[in-house]
Amino acid sequence: MSAMHIFEILLLLAVVFFIVRSVYIETSHRKKGPYIKIGVYSGIAIFNIILVLLILVFGMVSIKSTGGTILDASSIYILIPIIFIIYQVVLSLRFTFCQDGICYLGQFYNYKKIKGVQISPIKDKFNIIVFTNKATLTFKVSKNNKFLVEETLKKYRIKITRL
Repeated sequence: MSAMHIFEILLLLAVVFFIVRSVYIETSHRKKGPYIKIGVYSGIAIFNIILVLLILVFGMVSIKSTGGTILDASSIYILIPIIFIIYQVVLSLRFTFCQDGICYLGQFYNYKKIKGVQISPIKDKFNIIVFTNKATLTFKVSKNNKFLVEETLKKYRIKITRL
């Protein structure tokens, strides 16, 4: 087994690990009680979609120039990033309020570690910034989902700042 095959296997295992880990985190927290899933507008999703399109275009050009097909073993370097990025697009378009915290982008943030939330109107949407100890989450929601987010955050006594 050459070093290239080992690298391909490790790359595939890494992608599978991250996908399974994020699915496990979200499903385990959703099982603890009722949850609310909200669709969001994310700049990350737009960037990832553009990235997938670029990888597809350049990958197809590369495959066609070498005379191969998408199912060749050498195409794994194109397929693995595409699968991972498409999964990230799906994750970045939804936000889940669980009983004990928030799941977003395959990560879990406990309500106790949320310092505050800032809500500001932008045209017909609302920009929501969640400040935690480790990260800052930014996403946009519609007017209906904004009220749902506010009610959920009030329920867990999280400080909301409106601009």
